[in-house]
Amino acid sequence: MSDSTDLRKSLRDLAAASSRHTDEILEEELQALLTASPEQLEALRPRVNDEETYNRLIAVVEEATRQNEQSAQLKALLMKGGSKLFNIGKTAGKLLKVV
Repeated sequence: MSDSTDLRKSLRDLAAASSRHTDEILEEELQALLTASPEQLEALRPRVNDEETYNRLIAVVEEATRQNEQSAQLKALLMKGGSKLFNIGKTAGKLLKVV
C-alpha cells in the first residue's frame, strides 16, 4: 500500500476508536443521570441568591438554546438541498461573520 493509503486507513481507525470511546463516556454519563436521585440533581442547580440574577441567567440560557435550535434547523434544511446548497450556506455564514 502507498503511504497515503496507509495514512487514510490509520486516520479512519483512530476516528473509529475515538468515536467508540466517546460513545462509552456518554453512555456512562447517561446512566449516571438516569440513576441520580432528586437530591443529586438538585445539587447541580446553580446557587444564585439574587433572584433577578437567576432570572437573567435563565433567560440567557433559553436564548442560547433557541439560537442553537435555529442553527440546527437551518443546517438540516441546507443539507436536504444537497451538497452544493450546503456549501453555499457555509460560505455565506463565513461571510456574515466577517461583516
